[in-house]
Amino acid sequence: MTQRNPPLEHEDADGRPPIRDTAAMRALRSLLERAVKRVKSGGELAQRLHVAPSHVIRMRKGLVGAGVETLWDLAETLDEDPVAILRVCGRMPLAERIDRLRQGLAPRPCSQLCDKISRLSGDDRDRVLNVIVERLLIDTAATGMILPATAAPATRSER
Repeated sequence: MTQRNPPLEHEDADGRPPIRDTAAMRALRSLLERAVKRVKSGGELAQRLHVAPSHVIRMRKGLVGAGVETLWDLAETLDEDPVAILRVCGRMPLAERIDRLRQGLAPRPCSQLCDKISRLSGDDRDRVLNVIVERLLIDTAATGMILPATAAPATRSER
């Protein structure tokens, strides 16, 4: 009789990967069970999700997760909002971005930066803005662009 090597860190005693027991994985497994009931078989679900039947089996057991496209296809199979499915399955940042796009608001890092700058104290804000202006002038000069005279920033005393 051959002895089995001790399990690796990512295996259980039987040599199988551990089941991921997170809220997102439990939600995915629940959604998959609903989808199997809706389409009547795991094979049919695999076709609708554009994955192999073995992948559906592994997802239902909690051994693997689902990619964004698979989650989107799952939402369509269940006739549910894809953003809600993404959110409940642990893809919150992507779900939030899609929500913003739906509302016609593209992610705006510049406005976030402006909000943060406006919260600074007066002296700190002036220093940060001066550094930004200097950098813009350097970058503009490096590209050969010429700023119109009206584009020059006003100093605090000119305001």
